[in-house]
Amino acid sequence: MKKFFFSFKLFAVITLMVLGCIGCGQNTSESMDLAVVYVSRSNEPNIPITTAPTVKNAIFKTCYAYGKVSFVRCDGIPKVVYQTTVPDPEIKGLSESKKKSIANGYTDQLLEELAKIYSLEPEADTLQAIQYGAMTLCDSTADVKELLVIDNGLSTKGYLDFTDNNLLYADTEEILTALNEAEAIPDLKGVHVLWMYLGQTVTPQEELSEAQKHKLEEIWTAILKAGGAERVDFATDVASDMSENTMPPVSTVDVEERRINVTATEPMDTVVLDSTTVQFLGDKAEFVNEEVAINAISEYAKILLQQPNRQIYVIGTTAGGDREFCKELSEARAEAVKSVLISCGVSEDQLICLGLGCEDDPWHIQDVDENGRQVEEYASKNRKVLLMDVKSEEANLISDVFR
Repeated sequence: MKKFFFSFKLFAVITLMVLGCIGCGQNTSESMDLAVVYVSRSNEPNIPITTAPTVKNAIFKTCYAYGKVSFVRCDGIPKVVYQTTVPDPEIKGLSESKKKSIANGYTDQLLEELAKIYSLEPEADTLQAIQYGAMTLCDSTADVKELLVIDNGLSTKGYLDFTDNNLLYADTEEILTALNEAEAIPDLKGVHVLWMYLGQTVTPQEELSEAQKHKLEEIWTAILKAGGAERVDFATDVASDMSENTMPPVSTVDVEERRINVTATEPMDTVVLDSTTVQFLGDKAEFVNEEVAINAISEYAKILLQQPNRQIYVIGTTAGGDREFCKELSEARAEAVKSVLISCGVSEDQLICLGLGCEDDPWHIQDVDENGRQVEEYASKNRKVLLMDVKSEEANLISDVFR
């Protein structure tokens, strides 16, 4: 980690400038320490780091208060790369203009150092970088502790990897639960978090929709507040649409699903796979046409892949017949559909199989006439496999089967 030492020459010049310019009053501003999470990397806009008003203001306030400044490199292997305590000239009676002049000089030097931080490792582990930033502030006794995050928020490595698990569509509370279990929530007690450029991307990373940007903000806000952040603000600064192409690669986050009007918090509509879509051989758990069946089932697999936290029942039912045989057959057919879903990439943990046969099927249609003969028109509707959200109202009808 690089230590920052202000130039003695610069300090001497400033001192000589101000000795003859003594004003009245002393510095009564609040003490302040600052940690900055930043790196120049692929897939992010070109950030004017030395001129961005929000960045400059945060560093200036810390310099004016002669506080501690830390820089954290936010790439695939984050690291605290820079720390310093801004030196107090200890000259009594400095005028306000001279205090600001000194602070501006220190600010310019720090901005130059910040601009030198480039990505060294592929990917971006934003959560880990924030962890390190929080650690530099944990022992601070300053009146104001500020964490400035300069990042698009699309972490591609570590516990919060947006390239995996479709996190932009996951339930935020479930994300928090998982991070808590992993003890990965940063300790931000008493820290003001200011975030710049959240959700801003450049090619090859596809642009996020407004809904996805809001979701990204929701996720990060929840994480930061769970860590005890005193306040979380998001700056409105806009970066250019150009990026640095010579940096180590960063994976892109798939945002194609943004066009699907489905939320993981609402129950999925029940899907009925009957003889019109997925047909089985008589009294067997084999598809009449395997290719047609796989194509039909794979369409619903796509929905489940987008929502990895959703869990469904795969329920088999049959036409009338021997109770035990029908239950075994219906469960075998449900397992056949489950196998196709898993082959499409759906997690087995999302799928609960159940065979209801005919007598335990709450949606069973009477399929025999008064003479006991089966009526095919109705029997065909009873031969089905249901894909049913475990949180749906319909699922309550079969709750007794699981007891």
